[in-house]
Amino acid sequence: MNGHPSKPRRSGRILSSLAASAVLLTTTATAAPPAAASDPWWLAKTLASDVTGPKAWHHLKAFSEATHAHGGNRVSGSPGYDAAAAYVTKTLTDAGYQVRRQEFTFPDYEMVAETATETAPVGRELHPLLAYFSVSTTEAGISATLAEPAGKATGCTPEDYTGRDVTGKIVLVDAGGCATSLKQVVAAGAGAAALLMNVNYTNPTMNIRHRIVP
Repeated sequence: MNGHPSKPRRSGRILSSLAASAVLLTTTATAAPPAAASDPWWLAKTLASDVTGPKAWHHLKAFSEATHAHGGNRVSGSPGYDAAAAYVTKTLTDAGYQVRRQEFTFPDYEMVAETATETAPVGRELHPLLAYFSVSTTEAGISATLAEPAGKATGCTPEDYTGRDVTGKIVLVDAGGCATSLKQVVAAGAGAAALLMNVNYTNPTMNIRHRIVP
C-alpha cells in the first residue's frame, strides 16, 4: 500500500463530566486465626488457596455476558459498565459485604466521526477505529499519500524511518512492539501528518479499539 493516497477523517472530543462509580466495601470485623500471630503471610496464603481458576472463571464469564449484552464493551459510564458494576455489587452483597457505590466525574472521550477513503489504485471506503484520546483532525480531514516505515513495520523507533521520507504523509504501522502513543510520537518526529495502525485481528466481534496513554 506504500504510496497509495488515503484520506482519513477522524474526529473526537473530550468530555469532562461523565459520572462513574466506585464500589466501597465494609464487612463485619472478625478475629484473625491463631496462625496470624506466627505467620504474617497467612492471609495471602489463604486467598491464594481459596481463589481458584474455576471460581474466577465463573465471574469472568458473567462480565463477558454483560459486555456482549451491552454493545460489546464495558467503557466507564456505559450500560455495559453499569451491568458489570451491578453484578459486582450483588455478588459482594450476597457474600456479606455492605456495598456503597460512590459517584465521581472523570475526563472522557466521545467519537464524533470515523471515516477513511483509499483513492488509488482502486477507490474504496475503509472502516477505521479512532483510538481513545487521539488528536482530532479538522472537519475537512487529512488527504495525503500513505507510507510505511523503512525498518520494522511496528514503527516504534526513529531508526524504523531511516531512509524513508514520510513528511506530510499518513504512516501505516502494525500493532504491537510498543505503546500506541510512542508510535505516534515517533511518526510525528519523522514528519508524518497522521498515523494508521493495522491491528490485524481476524475476529470481527472483538473490541479492537485502542487507547492513547499520555
